[in-house]
Amino acid sequence: MFYLKSYWNILLLFLLSSESVVVKCSNISLKAELKRSIKGDVFAKGSINYEKRRLIHNGLCTKIYPDIIVVPESTNDVSAIVKITNKHKVAISIRSGGHSYTCQSTKQGGVHLDLRKMNRIGLASPNLAILGPGGTWADVLEKLLPSEYTMIHGQRTSVGVGGYILGGGVNVVGTSERYGSAAEHVERFTMVDAKGRILLVSKGNTSIVDPDSGQAIYQLQHDFGLFEAMGGAGSSYGIVTEFLYRIYPRPETQPVISMIYIETPKDLRRLEQAAQDGRFHVTWFLPYVFRDVSITGNPSTALGVKVLPKILKSMAMKRIEPIFTHLVDNSPNAGRYTNRRKARKFLKEYGIKLAKDRIFANVLPNMLQLTDYEEQYMTPAEIKKRGFQGIVSANLMGLSSQHILDDFIFNHTVFGLKNKESEFAKQAGCEFCYLVVPSSSRSPKNPIFKLTKTGKYQMDLTCMYPPNVGSRCPTVLKNIKEKFRRKAIKLGDSLTQYANTPSCDIKTKFQNRYIFETGFF
Repeated sequence: MFYLKSYWNILLLFLLSSESVVVKCSNISLKAELKRSIKGDVFAKGSINYEKRRLIHNGLCTKIYPDIIVVPESTNDVSAIVKITNKHKVAISIRSGGHSYTCQSTKQGGVHLDLRKMNRIGLASPNLAILGPGGTWADVLEKLLPSEYTMIHGQRTSVGVGGYILGGGVNVVGTSERYGSAAEHVERFTMVDAKGRILLVSKGNTSIVDPDSGQAIYQLQHDFGLFEAMGGAGSSYGIVTEFLYRIYPRPETQPVISMIYIETPKDLRRLEQAAQDGRFHVTWFLPYVFRDVSITGNPSTALGVKVLPKILKSMAMKRIEPIFTHLVDNSPNAGRYTNRRKARKFLKEYGIKLAKDRIFANVLPNMLQLTDYEEQYMTPAEIKKRGFQGIVSANLMGLSSQHILDDFIFNHTVFGLKNKESEFAKQAGCEFCYLVVPSSSRSPKNPIFKLTKTGKYQMDLTCMYPPNVGSRCPTVLKNIKEKFRRKAIKLGDSLTQYANTPSCDIKTKFQNRYIFETGFF
């Protein structure tokens, strides 16, 4: 009996070992074929470059390990990778900037495509830019200067071009209000489909490209609305390797940041009226820092967020601190800068109570145009030591009013203005948060984002917290979002979410979030 058991144990061990060897050999074979077939780099687990390439801008995704990371340098490389992974029946994942809230840009196992070397930036004409998916908006804005060009771009300038555009791309600092979403500014996608074919996709025209000459060799008769589907569906339909992107050869209008007092729900109604006026694009935001910040390491946050609101509250003898408004001149002939005096006069027309912040104008923080979240509350040394933090968001679009915020903004135990730095708030486990409420005065027939209902207002509460330490922060935001959702539905709103996080809510099916033109799907 002993020998029989030993035999079966040895056989089981052999079978398990054999399976491991088969998988390992399969990966070796796959890696070798990838190296032979593409010009870009190929990295396997264990190498230093693998670890550098694996990390993305989300501390919640640090324990996801692809089997192989490839760094394509061209559309032909991407085509070859897709064909090889199909042959080996291996799953793939794709990143450009790597800012997915839900770790969408990486998967456990399989082959991971890091597109950051595909970062071309150039001009095809004064109105058309050529953008690779792997560049960041910081890269783009460094070459196509905002003092010369206006375009729909990410507020977080470390965000990748590819994910932002394919997610729809809404800019809450005024340009989307005037011009629309990033997705509708794409004139042509160069992409690789699931078969590894190279396609040129424009409105009403999808052509197959010869990989050797780069020329279109024939046009598909039926593309089932692929161009429309690409504008908001992420990478669901293919891997984009280049965008022909419409821009405007005029300066991007800079905002005015001014602080105001919101003391009652009536004050929110006045702000709503101003937002629907249309002369200025109005966004208001409220940053929260639930930890100490260094004046030397984070002067804008320490002074603008922690100190200044308290000074203004005391000066005005108010019970609560002022909030931040962000106004952009919405007139067709607006120049590079929004006039501060005119913007504040505009707010006064609606009875909005202004804080006396003029002498502090240069230290007012612009929380809507940053590089990364972490830099707002951590020093460079801390970021290097702690790495990217966990991120969680409660966001809704399709709001017809701001009524869902009436009680929340004043009385919520963590985020209410009356409890902003209470001990209870600090115990929630969030370290840095911001609430942003952009508005739109566009007609419902001409929404900012054509594929889903954006409504008159959006609401986005985003928080950073230490990952893997049992923080309550995600639970707090989940509960807030559910309360907001129930209240908004009760008020008759038809809600949607940010198009670039389609999987963040399992209660809403992916296909129900997008409204395509009749006949395509």
